[in-house]
Amino acid sequence: MNPLIDTPFINLLSKTQSYGPELDSAYNDFVRTVISVCDNTEDYKCLFRMLTHAQIRLGMLHPSRTHRMGPHGISPIRYVTAAKRIIESELRLLNDRIEHPTLFQTLHKNDIPDLFWSSEFSKRDLVELLSALEYLGPILNAVGKYAPFSVLVTFAEKTLNVSLPNAYKIREEVLNRKRKSTDFLERLIEALIERSTK
Repeated sequence: MNPLIDTPFINLLSKTQSYGPELDSAYNDFVRTVISVCDNTEDYKCLFRMLTHAQIRLGMLHPSRTHRMGPHGISPIRYVTAAKRIIESELRLLNDRIEHPTLFQTLHKNDIPDLFWSSEFSKRDLVELLSALEYLGPILNAVGKYAPFSVLVTFAEKTLNVSLPNAYKIREEVLNRKRKSTDFLERLIEALIERSTK
């Protein structure tokens, strides 16, 4: 069963010789059905068959019916031509979806790309960064309060695929360093300044 064929639009064009305002409504319903089917069918082979079948069915409509002007001045051929173009457009889009699938992947709010903390930098560097973020307070939670260190650590572990089991101990070491307590942050600043002068 093809939901694109079993629409009031195609049924109306197949059976009726006189067209009124219901043709416009049936056409709009057909377009919504095409969009819904295309957006919700994951099986590309099945979708291709449905679209092609609908395209062929539209082409088989009796010429005397589709060329006849209705009593309300409604020309069915215009609707048939438009419906064929909708199907052709969806077939082209389907082809693009097959050839370039990554362009059609939707990112959901919770979808985070795989990121990793580089082995070129130590966990101490990351803890230094997280500590600075906690003390400066640019990251807020859902109720507008500063995100605590524990939340920042959890976020970093999940987002950067890194384990920080001794984060509090490392933070104490970072804060107690007499020399270069902000070593990583200073390197960040230098990298940014160097990039901005290029």
